[in-house]
Amino acid sequence: MKDSDTAPLCDAVSATLTVVSFNIRNGIAFDGLHSWPFRRRATAQAIARLDGDLLGLQEVYAFQERYLMRSLGGYAAIGTGRDARGGGERCSVLYRRMRLRLEAARTRWLSDTPDVPGSCTWGNPLPRVATLCRFVDEASGRPIGFANLHLDGASAASRECAAEALLSWLEPDTPWLVAGDLNEAPDGAALRRLAAVGLRDLVAEQSRTSAERQTTADDSGLPAEQAAHPVATEHGFGKITAGRRIDYVLASGHWRLERAWVAQERVGTRLPSDHWPVAARVSLL
Repeated sequence: MKDSDTAPLCDAVSATLTVVSFNIRNGIAFDGLHSWPFRRRATAQAIARLDGDLLGLQEVYAFQERYLMRSLGGYAAIGTGRDARGGGERCSVLYRRMRLRLEAARTRWLSDTPDVPGSCTWGNPLPRVATLCRFVDEASGRPIGFANLHLDGASAASRECAAEALLSWLEPDTPWLVAGDLNEAPDGAALRRLAAVGLRDLVAEQSRTSAERQTTADDSGLPAEQAAHPVATEHGFGKITAGRRIDYVLASGHWRLERAWVAQERVGTRLPSDHWPVAARVSLL
């Protein structure tokens, strides 16, 4: 057998990976005609359209995860509820089984006692969790790390502490991708801390690249203002006209960005959530 027969299938199989972050809005909220039973099919269809290999979903209850797993083929799911007994919202990780092989997974609470379920010590009124996973990418044969988290919307101090905790959990030599509703603008302290160690905001990077290209050639397909400033991700089921960009896909320096975008698409007449999903196509360097 030749060496080429046992090498990773990098040349034969595209090593591009599609990563998604999507706050799907918790399924027990009373949102009128936007409540979960009315929009769940639209949510599943929106996720299917993104065709992600690796997805970080936030505000997910167990019954929502079960519905999505029934509706989406080819995925496995990981996640633990944030409450002390494992109930409540989870930060679910969905991954394509044919593309990624799970090696390890762990839920950690964003607190001074991250291994104590339900712990909450940084000023956030509710427990917050991060789901951390280690995979082998079957296309390249290389290990990758993925973290999915939902930071607190009320406490800036909690968000900063969470950013520090996350950084302490990420092995520096591993290619990492981070998905999350970080409840913070791109210039917030927590985002600045993550950026300081090289975790790149891929939508912002895409927008800078598009804006730079447009200054030399009108090939971005976007108005200059939109190319320079990424669109918001929070829209409150269409009620917020000037929403915030608080949802992210971040990447360590091990990754090359192919494309990143905010998927502002309805499914028929339905909005799949009160947030737009964020997606990025990346490849390992």
